Amino acid sequence: VGSGTAVVDEPRLTLRLEDEGLLPPGWAAPPKPPVRVVLDARGRLARGALLDTAAAPTLVFTTAAAPAEALSRWSDAGVDVCVVGAGRGGGVRLEEV
Repeated sequence: VGSGTAVVDEPRLTLRLEDEGLLPPGWAAPPKPPVRVVLDARGRLARGALLDTAAAPTLVFTTAAAPAEALSRWSDAGVDVCVVGAGRGGGVRLEEV
């Protein structure tokens, strides 16, 4: 998910099929929650469910434009951070994701 959606909508991006009774009969839930991926070139993600790594692991792809405070905040929350090059317009270079 992009940082704009993450900041405005604060999505959980967690699998809730079992909790909501949506698993088809005989199907099992995955043994581990899927990894949530955020593209945030400038360190905008400051709060919200995506920083709750107890619910599911989160991986943020960012660039050198993200302030040190953002990198520290993410690391303190248990988020995995990968700094990649910037693409056109300054966003995360998708070829490196």
